[in-house]
Amino acid sequence: ASCTISLAAANLAAANPTYVWWAALTAVTACHALLSVRFARRSAGAVPSWALGYVVVFSVAAFVRSAFVVRWSSRPHACLFDTPYRVLGSDLFDRLVANCAEVSFGALIAEVSGFHLDILGLRWLPAVARLCAWPIVLAQACCWTGEISDNKLWHVVEESLWGGTFALHTALACAALLQPADGKAAAASRSYLLAIASLSAAYVYFMIAVDIPMYYAQWRGGGGGGPPGGGPPP
Repeated sequence: ASCTISLAAANLAAANPTYVWWAALTAVTACHALLSVRFARRSAGAVPSWALGYVVVFSVAAFVRSAFVVRWSSRPHACLFDTPYRVLGSDLFDRLVANCAEVSFGALIAEVSGFHLDILGLRWLPAVARLCAWPIVLAQACCWTGEISDNKLWHVVEESLWGGTFALHTALACAALLQPADGKAAAASRSYLLAIASLSAAYVYFMIAVDIPMYYAQWRGGGGGGPPGGGPPP
């Protein structure tokens, strides 16, 4: 029986890989959202409310985007499957939810990094870290402009803002790690900054090596199939 079920699952995956990917992504983000909400309820009072709010908004928005995923390859854009009134899964709905998720994520990293830099007693680095939330807001405006105009150059700017912001997070964390610090609180902050430096560096590499060149290539190819003028001038 188990072999039959495994064979059926393999055949389903081969015949409908997109839907298998969608189901797996939705399951993962649903678990993440439930764990985030549970963590927020249990940590109320022990963790700053702004941090819990950012975590919940990001995780729930990620689940909603995964559950009602947009088929971006189609023109006009539409949901992977039919939804009532075609609101859920529309590109407008997805963009609004994405704004909430991405701004929350950017603000969370900026505020938490500033908090840990404060613990280490550094002077101006915490203020710079907190300012890193604003390029992410500007990136959302670039994304909206790119979606409306279908000009991929705006997405090049958007992803460059993301990459530049996290490159700055990496630099700030590395600068802090070079400073001497004593005590348990300082050790915990250094552990966070080491993690954020490592993960941010990997993310920046991905943006430079994969994401930004992808959008640039689409722009060079004519703006991704949008209106005339989406690509570079002749």
